[in-house]
Amino acid sequence: TPDEIASLKKNLQQRLGAIININGVIYRAFPEPVDLLSLSTQEQERALPYDKLRKQVVAAAEELQAVDKYELRGHDYRELKQWLQNFSGIDEKGAIYMLTHGLGRTEEIDYRSTRLTKAVAKTYGDHFRIDLNKIRELAEPYGRWKGYWAYYLKQLDRS
Repeated sequence: TPDEIASLKKNLQQRLGAIININGVIYRAFPEPVDLLSLSTQEQERALPYDKLRKQVVAAAEELQAVDKYELRGHDYRELKQWLQNFSGIDEKGAIYMLTHGLGRTEEIDYRSTRLTKAVAKTYGDHFRIDLNKIRELAEPYGRWKGYWAYYLKQLDRS
Protein backbone atom coordinates (compact mmCIF):
# COMPACT_ATOMS: atom_id res chain seq x y z
CA THR A 1 0.00 0.00 0.00
CA PRO A 2 1.12 3.62 -0.35
CA ASP A 3 1.40 3.92 3.45
CA GLU A 4 3.72 0.90 3.61
CA ILE A 5 5.88 2.32 0.82
CA ALA A 6 6.07 5.69 2.59
CA SER A 7 7.05 3.92 5.81
CA LEU A 8 9.78 1.92 4.05
CA LYS A 9 11.11 5.09 2.40
CA LYS A 10 11.22 6.88 5.75
CA ASN A 11 12.95 3.88 7.33
CA LEU A 12 15.62 3.91 4.59
CA GLN A 13 16.15 7.63 5.04
CA GLN A 14 16.47 7.33 8.82
CA ARG A 15 18.85 4.36 8.66
CA LEU A 16 21.00 5.34 5.70
CA GLY A 17 20.38 8.91 4.59
CA ALA A 18 23.02 11.56 5.00
CA ILE A 19 22.27 14.13 7.68
CA ILE A 20 21.55 17.63 6.44
CA ASN A 21 21.48 20.47 8.97
CA ILE A 22 19.78 23.64 7.81
CA ASN A 23 19.65 26.36 10.45
CA GLY A 24 19.52 23.77 13.20
CA VAL A 25 16.79 21.70 11.57
CA ILE A 26 17.91 18.15 10.81
CA TYR A 27 16.83 16.50 7.55
CA ARG A 28 17.74 13.12 6.10
CA ALA A 29 18.57 12.75 2.44
CA PHE A 30 17.41 9.71 0.53
CA PRO A 31 20.33 7.26 0.51
CA GLU A 32 22.64 6.80 -2.44
CA PRO A 33 23.01 3.28 -3.91
CA VAL A 34 26.40 2.84 -2.22
CA ASP A 35 24.74 3.42 1.18
CA LEU A 36 22.49 0.39 0.70
CA LEU A 37 25.17 -1.74 -0.92
CA SER A 38 27.60 -1.13 1.94
CA LEU A 39 25.23 -2.86 4.39
CA SER A 40 25.48 -6.52 5.31
CA THR A 41 22.69 -8.77 4.07
CA GLN A 42 21.19 -8.79 7.57
CA GLU A 43 21.19 -4.99 7.72
CA GLN A 44 19.58 -4.84 4.28
CA GLU A 45 16.87 -7.21 5.53
CA ARG A 46 16.17 -4.92 8.49
CA ALA A 47 16.05 -1.86 6.25
CA LEU A 48 13.85 -3.58 3.63
CA PRO A 49 11.94 -6.43 5.28
CA TYR A 50 10.05 -7.56 2.16
CA ASP A 51 12.18 -10.10 0.29
CA LYS A 52 10.98 -9.36 -3.26
CA LEU A 53 11.21 -5.60 -2.79
CA ARG A 54 14.66 -5.84 -1.19
CA LYS A 55 15.98 -7.89 -4.11
CA GLN A 56 14.57 -5.37 -6.60
CA VAL A 57 16.00 -2.38 -4.75
CA VAL A 58 19.42 -3.99 -4.26
CA ALA A 59 19.56 -4.98 -7.96
CA ALA A 60 18.63 -1.43 -8.97
CA ALA A 61 21.23 -0.01 -6.55
CA GLU A 62 23.91 -2.25 -8.07
CA GLU A 63 23.00 -1.12 -11.58
CA LEU A 64 22.81 2.56 -10.61
CA GLN A 65 26.10 2.39 -8.70
CA ALA A 66 27.82 1.34 -11.92
CA VAL A 67 26.82 4.51 -13.81
CA ASP A 68 27.66 8.17 -13.42
CA LYS A 69 24.43 10.02 -12.59
CA TYR A 70 25.86 13.24 -14.06
CA GLU A 71 26.54 11.47 -17.33
CA LEU A 72 22.95 10.16 -17.36
CA ARG A 73 21.63 13.72 -17.46
CA GLY A 74 22.97 14.09 -20.99
CA HIS A 75 21.41 10.91 -22.39
CA ASP A 76 18.31 10.81 -24.56
CA TYR A 77 15.19 11.00 -22.39
CA ARG A 78 13.36 8.12 -24.08
CA GLU A 79 16.39 5.83 -23.83
CA LEU A 80 16.79 6.63 -20.13
CA LYS A 81 13.11 6.00 -19.49
CA GLN A 82 13.28 2.63 -21.23
CA TRP A 83 16.47 1.73 -19.36
CA LEU A 84 14.78 2.45 -16.03
CA GLN A 85 11.68 0.47 -17.03
CA ASN A 86 13.92 -2.55 -17.60
CA PHE A 87 14.55 -2.64 -13.83
CA SER A 88 12.26 -5.08 -12.04
CA GLY A 89 9.40 -3.22 -10.36
CA ILE A 90 9.77 0.09 -12.25
CA ASP A 91 6.89 0.98 -14.55
CA GLU A 92 6.43 4.03 -16.77
CA LYS A 93 5.11 6.16 -13.91
CA GLY A 94 8.06 5.20 -11.70
CA ALA A 95 10.56 5.91 -14.49
CA ILE A 96 9.08 9.37 -15.09
CA TYR A 97 9.20 10.07 -11.35
CA MET A 98 12.85 9.00 -11.14
CA LEU A 99 13.82 11.06 -14.17
CA THR A 100 12.06 14.14 -12.82
CA HIS A 101 13.03 13.95 -9.17
CA GLY A 102 16.31 12.06 -9.45
CA LEU A 103 17.86 13.62 -12.52
CA GLY A 104 15.91 16.83 -12.93
CA ARG A 105 14.66 15.77 -16.36
CA THR A 106 11.30 17.43 -16.98
CA GLU A 107 10.53 16.57 -20.58
CA GLU A 108 7.63 14.30 -19.72
CA ILE A 109 4.92 14.07 -17.10
CA ASP A 110 2.50 11.44 -15.90
CA TYR A 111 -0.66 12.72 -17.56
CA ARG A 112 -2.78 10.08 -15.82
CA SER A 113 -1.93 11.38 -12.34
CA THR A 114 -5.14 12.06 -10.43
CA ARG A 115 -3.28 14.67 -8.41
CA LEU A 116 -2.31 16.49 -11.60
CA THR A 117 -5.88 16.30 -12.90
CA LYS A 118 -7.19 17.85 -9.67
CA ALA A 119 -4.51 20.55 -9.74
CA VAL A 120 -5.29 21.44 -13.37
CA ALA A 121 -9.02 21.64 -12.61
CA LYS A 122 -8.38 23.84 -9.57
CA THR A 123 -6.01 26.15 -11.45
CA TYR A 124 -7.73 26.41 -14.83
CA GLY A 125 -11.31 26.24 -13.60
CA ASP A 126 -14.14 24.01 -14.63
CA HIS A 127 -15.35 25.85 -17.75
CA PHE A 128 -14.06 23.00 -19.88
CA ARG A 129 -13.71 19.30 -19.34
CA ILE A 130 -10.39 18.27 -17.83
CA ASP A 131 -9.28 15.04 -19.45
CA LEU A 132 -6.03 13.53 -20.68
CA ASN A 133 -6.15 15.43 -23.98
CA LYS A 134 -6.86 18.77 -22.30
CA ILE A 135 -3.96 18.28 -19.88
CA ARG A 136 -1.65 17.47 -22.81
CA GLU A 137 -2.87 20.58 -24.63
CA LEU A 138 -2.24 22.80 -21.58
CA ALA A 139 1.20 21.30 -20.97
CA GLU A 140 2.44 21.46 -24.57
CA PRO A 141 3.45 25.16 -24.63
CA TYR A 142 5.91 24.44 -21.81
CA GLY A 143 7.88 22.08 -24.08
CA ARG A 144 10.75 20.31 -22.36
CA TRP A 145 9.89 22.13 -19.11
CA LYS A 146 6.36 20.76 -18.84
CA GLY A 147 7.47 18.66 -15.88
CA TYR A 148 8.06 21.89 -13.96
CA TRP A 149 4.62 23.10 -14.96
CA ALA A 150 3.07 19.91 -13.57
CA TYR A 151 5.21 19.97 -10.44
CA TYR A 152 4.27 23.55 -9.53
CA LEU A 153 0.59 22.97 -10.25
CA LYS A 154 0.61 19.99 -7.88
CA GLN A 155 2.36 22.07 -5.22
CA LEU A 156 -0.25 24.81 -5.51
CA ASP A 157 -2.95 22.20 -5.02
CA ARG A 158 -1.41 21.24 -1.65
CA SER A 159 -2.15 24.65 -0.16
